[in-house]
Amino acid sequence: MMRRDPNDGMDTRSQQQRISAATRRLRRARAKARPARSSATNNMLASFGMIAGLLMIWAMTVNL
Repeated sequence: MMRRDPNDGMDTRSQQQRISAATRRLRRARAKARPARSSATNNMLASFGMIAGLLMIWAMTVNL
């Protein structure tokens, strides 16, 4: 029969505390991060995508 180490439970608890502390740190850091692109850039890309999509639809209807 194997004997349990009395410190076994304490190690597990401290590991869980370390994991939860690291998770809290990562969440805090992510909240402070700002978006990579500005809203003007996002609007320009969205407009370009819509124009390209409409041109593709128009080209498909002309070819029918």
